[in-house]
Amino acid sequence: MESPLETLDPDGDAVLLITGPASGRFLVSSKVLILASPVFAKLFTSGFREGNQMKNSTRPTITLPEDSPGAMRTILQALHYQGSEDGDSMSARHLAVIAIHCDKYDCNSALRPWIVNWLARFSCIETPEDHGYLLLAAYLFQCASHYARISIQAQINLPPRFADAWSEIDLLDLLPSSVCSDLCNHIHRELRTIHEQLQAGEVALATDGSCARLDCRLCKSCDNTYPATERKCPFCGSRQWDKVYCTRQLRVAQYFDGLTRAGLWPSLGPFDDCSMAEIQTRISQAKGYCTHQCEGDPCSLGLQVERLVDAIEQAITQTTALAWRPIHVLSTARQHDRCSVDHIECPVTQTA
Repeated sequence: MESPLETLDPDGDAVLLITGPASGRFLVSSKVLILASPVFAKLFTSGFREGNQMKNSTRPTITLPEDSPGAMRTILQALHYQGSEDGDSMSARHLAVIAIHCDKYDCNSALRPWIVNWLARFSCIETPEDHGYLLLAAYLFQCASHYARISIQAQINLPPRFADAWSEIDLLDLLPSSVCSDLCNHIHRELRTIHEQLQAGEVALATDGSCARLDCRLCKSCDNTYPATERKCPFCGSRQWDKVYCTRQLRVAQYFDGLTRAGLWPSLGPFDDCSMAEIQTRISQAKGYCTHQCEGDPCSLGLQVERLVDAIEQAITQTTALAWRPIHVLSTARQHDRCSVDHIECPVTQTA
């Protein structure tokens, strides 16, 4: 069944027919496409059948095998001043597919205002793969600044094992081979540093023999602690209490209790599975659990937790962008992925 004709220009003089698993037909202006795309400009010259037919006042139908109707619809609508600059409604994968087609037809310059808005306003990142799609889009759109920003976000938000999911997606093979390895190296290096700081906190607390009085009381009857401002135990009503001290054993116990409640202990699992952003959230939670008031000046428990907080904040704020490798430096082995007019087969059906 033939796809319905989508009119992008009521006075259009050419039809683009997309065939394959999904299909579409678009009535377009050859003049718009010639101005926007060197690929279409060559296609519509007199040296091709399409150009000869248009000179003879006939409307050719140009078949574009295996293109994505959705991506081409977005591109053609934008070129014909019918597109939306809102990237919020796009999926990351769709934006990557659009970028592949823009690269194929060499129309990044004509679409630059839309491209900038699509990348700047995109906010729907739901999976690790979405970071890869956005990196691919920025790379093929040749937007170095957005590529840098997205690569920083990826390093902060991707889990260490993201490459397992990426390896199953053929589309992401179009990224430079160094991207995945660079991301992996940075993420593992920073998480290893944070993990070492967490373990160093344990050692520091275990070797600190200082002792200071806590600002609370221990009920002799029920063994609960309560604020020193209370005259009697709020749990059992007893007035019999002992002083409580901040000791090495107490600090170590509270440190691990806080880490456990925040999902950071045992520590191997979280640092194998969580992104830096998730680790930061958990450290912030652990800080809230590892609090007490004692006469230590300062208390070593608070010091160690603050060092952990500072370490993850420093890792995140000092994350740098991946190196930008211009698209024209692609290796010879990947040149076939960049389409030129000489490699596009465009069967033409003459239409009166």
